[in-house]
Amino acid sequence: MPVRQPLVRVMRNTARLLLVMSSSAFAQVGFYKSSEPPGIARRWSEMCIQQTATGSFNVRLFGGYCPNEKNECANMRFDELSFESTLKKGVLLHRAAGCTLAVVAGKKSARVTQKGHCSQYDLLAGRYVKRASEVWQDDCSPIGGSNTHHD
Repeated sequence: MPVRQPLVRVMRNTARLLLVMSSSAFAQVGFYKSSEPPGIARRWSEMCIQQTATGSFNVRLFGGYCPNEKNECANMRFDELSFESTLKKGVLLHRAAGCTLAVVAGKKSARVTQKGHCSQYDLLAGRYVKRASEVWQDDCSPIGGSNTHHD
């Protein structure tokens, strides 16, 4: 019995350490949606962050912009970007030729900053609000519908 007690204690402490280390990572996982800033005609963005089996993160950003303020938009412009990143000091970073995009996500919100030209219309930077702690299949895509967190 004396050998078993230290082993149980070590296992418990290891589990606690893993929980503390991964809790900040799990805070980022989820579905985020930007709110339309004042003065911009019908602009929106969504972001999905999912953790992979290897501990890195898949980040998908999808957004749209209607250049006119009419009820129906016949000229909607769509933008999207996907990348995989490891979490370093609370930041998910994407670098490509002429583009640096950083995602800082927390329990309730996220901020996406961009330097350079990262996507077709560069509509994805801004402040996002977390809507769900999980990502459904058609979130962050043009498919939308009832199987998503879209509102």
